[in-house]
Amino acid sequence: MRSRKDEILSQIELLRKKMHEVVDIYGLASPQALIASQHVDNALNEYNRLQFTVEEIAS
Repeated sequence: MRSRKDEILSQIELLRKKMHEVVDIYGLASPQALIASQHVDNALNEYNRLQFTVEEIAS
């Protein structure tokens, strides 16, 4: 069974690839690129929250 961290890491990688595709099509300063970047940021924030919680429990 995959851990939640592994699922989020896979999601981050997929979102990053999609973001690069959007940037290639619409350009870096496009609204579409901004939205794609925000999706990556949200996934990274979720991963960091989970990581911080795991470290707190381990302490």
